[in-house]
Amino acid sequence: NEGYDGTGQTIAIVDWCGSYTIQSDANAFSAQYGLPQLTSSNFAITYTAPSLCIGYDQGEINLDVEWAHAIAPGANINLVVPPTGSFQDVNQGMFEVVNLGLGNVLSGSLGAVESLTATTELQTENLIAEIGAAVGISTNFATGDYGDFTLFGIPATVSAPADSPWATAVGGVTLALNPDKSIAWQAGWGNNETLLAEMGVVYDPPFAYGFLGGSGGGPSGYFAKPSYQKKLPGKFRQLPDISWLADFYTGAAILISIPGQVPEQVWQVEGGTSLATPMFSALWAIANQEALAGGGTQLGQ
Repeated sequence: NEGYDGTGQTIAIVDWCGSYTIQSDANAFSAQYGLPQLTSSNFAITYTAPSLCIGYDQGEINLDVEWAHAIAPGANINLVVPPTGSFQDVNQGMFEVVNLGLGNVLSGSLGAVESLTATTELQTENLIAEIGAAVGISTNFATGDYGDFTLFGIPATVSAPADSPWATAVGGVTLALNPDKSIAWQAGWGNNETLLAEMGVVYDPPFAYGFLGGSGGGPSGYFAKPSYQKKLPGKFRQLPDISWLADFYTGAAILISIPGQVPEQVWQVEGGTSLATPMFSALWAIANQEALAGGGTQLGQ
């Protein structure tokens, strides 16, 4: 309402492989919602190496680009594309963002199970986030969509690199709106399913599937509690730091091209902390713009 829209800021979105249709999809999305078009003046794709898997129907890329643009329509977007989703390639992409200044804020809707990730990898990811903080670049990472991961039969854990004390861990909420689109309520996101009837079969008692997914969170098993969390219980870094819309059942629309569909561009509802992260990164770009307008410096971490 004060006129800040991210102008002068660049959101670096790290998504591997790449999409043939992201710019045309995002521009059709933007036309629907009255947003500025993405052109060579405000949108770039930076390949860190020749992509091995660029393709169609890359929903993660559409989600990240379209909703970062929706929240901060004045900001530039730099889609940074590693050639694969390997740790080495993704780390290279993130390092280039903070080392070469490819954005004022890094948005990473990505992660791995911390307890199943090598210590050397956790240290590398943490170092990249620390370099970002040192040069005034915020690194924001999704906390994942499976709660504490015990859904997979493993001990409770969190997602990396969101676990880094130098990064901002973005979790998720369920969002309910009033008829006038104002917020009715929000709650921490976690979905459970109970099956009452299916294909003519009535379950009595109902069949309880239990937990299906929700915002990642909990204490890190590796990183000690940073000073900014000193008032929280325990001895370890706790996640998330912030949460935004993520529940798939109360999610957000994206427009994406799917070959073979008629028309090819189709609307889908998506969610996950992969939605919350680019939205928060866009808000961070707006906050950066306001800080600089007030004579301050980039907010960094």
